[in-house]
Amino acid sequence: MKAFDYSLVKDPQYFCDNRMEAHSDHVYYRDGNEMQTAVQDGTETSFRYSLNGLWKFHYARNYKSAVQGFEKKDYCCYDWDDIHVPAHIQMEGYDAPQYANVQYPWEGHEEIYPGQIPERFNPVASYVKYFTVPEHMKGKRLFISFQGAESGLALWLNGAFVGYSEDSFTPSEFELTDYLKDGQNKLAAQVFKWTSSSWCEDQDFFRFSGIYREEEFWKNRQVSWIELQDVCGTNCYCDEEAIAEINKRTENYPTAGIHFIDSGNYHYMTRLWLTRMDQPFCLLVYDNHTDMQPPAFGGILSCGGWIAAALEDLENLKYVILVGPDEAAYEQVDENLKDRVIFLSREKLQVMNDEERNWFLRETVSEVCNWRKSEGLQEDAEKFLPLYISVDKDVLCTEDAQTTWSQGDMRLTTLVSGVQTVLECAKESSGKIAGVDICGEADAEAVHENEANDYANEKLLEVFEGLFGKSDCE
Repeated sequence: MKAFDYSLVKDPQYFCDNRMEAHSDHVYYRDGNEMQTAVQDGTETSFRYSLNGLWKFHYARNYKSAVQGFEKKDYCCYDWDDIHVPAHIQMEGYDAPQYANVQYPWEGHEEIYPGQIPERFNPVASYVKYFTVPEHMKGKRLFISFQGAESGLALWLNGAFVGYSEDSFTPSEFELTDYLKDGQNKLAAQVFKWTSSSWCEDQDFFRFSGIYREEEFWKNRQVSWIELQDVCGTNCYCDEEAIAEINKRTENYPTAGIHFIDSGNYHYMTRLWLTRMDQPFCLLVYDNHTDMQPPAFGGILSCGGWIAAALEDLENLKYVILVGPDEAAYEQVDENLKDRVIFLSREKLQVMNDEERNWFLRETVSEVCNWRKSEGLQEDAEKFLPLYISVDKDVLCTEDAQTTWSQGDMRLTTLVSGVQTVLECAKESSGKIAGVDICGEADAEAVHENEANDYANEKLLEVFEGLFGKSDCE
């Protein structure tokens, strides 16, 4: 039986071992009915089985400190820490993200040369997942796919070495058939932060590590994807023809849902969702910009002026709670619009602690939505105003998101805590959340930025899930 040799991790000629060759990523289905159901409902093919979720985990500063022999089938790992997979370990409380530009991330710490890797500090993440093969998959050839593991991954199953891969940003796939057994199986993986391939990554991005990526943050959730890239006249500004086409393609989707709407260039989509509100409501917006600029071209809808357009045109919109922009930017807003805006500036946020920020949200939302009158009486309930929540991730600092616009300095934990406070307030008072949208994606080509955004999306989605029955999102 072949064994794993750690000394090869520093060898530039050793970058894969027993890894499957690259192949088409077409998805296969059992039959036409299964495919149709998957397309309509966002369900998975029966040929796939997700191991995502909590894995057992051990962190070590270097290979010498890692637990030796943990991969053996009789070695018990049940008392290890739990960690989410997929996730960067740096986002789960281990190690820390590191930004490096032209220098290598170990420079100034260890003097090494090609053919060597850091030895004193080179975090090793050891993972274990116990699982049982689903009944419908027994007796078939089975494979495992890691959509992203940075930067080197060694894999064992039931104590046997399966293979090795260095390719941080593309899938690493291995056949497990010969190593499986009836009943419980033990899958063990070890991820090395820096390997011989790390010498090829002397460029400006944040360094992370771990089993960090599946295919997308919404994997295995019920999702409706609405493609609008082919609609002309939509980037930053949206003309009448584009609005008509967008409304046509989204007409079967309710406002009540969790909507992801790409970059901040398209934040005006919130205005289109709000048009469908058929009763008085309030709006909570997290954004680094006021989005209340006057239109540059007549009355055309824009990402920079959609809140102003909503306040001017939507009779059902009673109040806007705007959190995040600079005080100087808000001073430029038309005074006539401010009568229905409750504003919490970036400067005030900086001097408030979490308790103060959450108190502001609780009190403000309760006041404008009339959620204070929660006595269980029907006449009180009829006075409640639903709340729509819109989040632009450019309100976050660059450590927690990378967007196409200038950004604030709010931490993701602060944003999530504030949203959670509002949702708890709604639950306590029988208030209603009318809908949610999230924007602020980076350019599609910006791989590392998208990783940070996917993590932020996942955390926000975890907070919002369950609001609308199924975990539906677009």
